[in-house]
Amino acid sequence: MIHVVGDSHVMLFTGQKLPWLLVVPEDLKPRGYDIQPGFTTYFVALLRAYWIDNGLFWQILGTLPKGSTVIIVAGEIDCRGPILNVAHRTGRTIEVVTMECVDRYLIGVRKVKEMGLNPIIFAPYAQMDLTEIKHEWVLLPEYLTPQEWGAQKKRAVLAFEEYLRRDEFPVISLNEWMFANHVHESTEYWADAIHLSEKVWPFIEAQIKEEADV
Repeated sequence: MIHVVGDSHVMLFTGQKLPWLLVVPEDLKPRGYDIQPGFTTYFVALLRAYWIDNGLFWQILGTLPKGSTVIIVAGEIDCRGPILNVAHRTGRTIEVVTMECVDRYLIGVRKVKEMGLNPIIFAPYAQMDLTEIKHEWVLLPEYLTPQEWGAQKKRAVLAFEEYLRRDEFPVISLNEWMFANHVHESTEYWADAIHLSEKVWPFIEAQIKEEADV
């Protein structure tokens, strides 16, 4: 069994047609909507890589058997807003601020390893290219146009993965495939402007088999 713990992008691992309505958990039990054999997902609403010390995240991990493989899903929220905002406010580059975020994140991932679990990191990815914002819940920084937001988020996402790969932990990423195939420019693989659909599962599964040896 592979356990997937993280933000709303854990939907990709449920096997459901997306977007699937995730329920904010009231306890530490799986929600019962996983239909992908061998995977159990745990939704930690608005989990951020920078604030990986989220209490619910650690409570969930504490219930898992020692030796379990855990795919950690975090970072997309950081890349879509907080990293860009800090860079804008402080005058530092997006890449420098991203590195600080990843450094904090990896401290948490090392703690997961110390708990006797086997962490795999699911790298954040950029959203669909947008010319306008159609969903009220998609909030972009007020100082950016949708196009500028997309370009800056891509910088953060690529830097995030680069810094992740400098460490010891296996990384699952869709970024190379997405950029090579211009996935951001179409609607084919998207459930909404932020979340990819179940159509990307074969690309994720291939990497999981390589990284988790399943």
